[in-house]
Amino acid sequence: MTAMLAASVLASEVTVQPGERLGTLFYSPAERAVITRARQGLGQGQAESAAPISSLVTVNGVVKRQDGNSTAWVNGQAVQDGLSAPPANRVTSTGRGANLDGRPVRVGETLDLSTLERTDIVAPGAVTIRRSK
Repeated sequence: MTAMLAASVLASEVTVQPGERLGTLFYSPAERAVITRARQGLGQGQAESAAPISSLVTVNGVVKRQDGNSTAWVNGQAVQDGLSAPPANRVTSTGRGANLDGRPVRVGETLDLSTLERTDIVAPGAVTIRRSK
């Protein structure tokens, strides 16, 4: 009964006239255009500016798609599988993170490509587990 009432309230709030587009629900048209270009690989693999590129690479997230067009967020930028995200030459998504030039990096982990030193988003010792007796 509660579910039917909630559904009817939601249905009465949203009306779309014939011929009117609903549009995107979560992103502005500009944000949606950036996502679409990233999926198509446009603008990827090119340096944004002439600023020196750090050797630190952080995997912020991964979306694995069944159709094979997976995306990894590296240093805050969406990178489609097989493309580059400087300083990494090739990024491929995995189940737990991404491979950067063949080196596995978990989501939330930072890898220094010059020294291969790794740091995690959670500092060592920051999480403790209390075992019940």
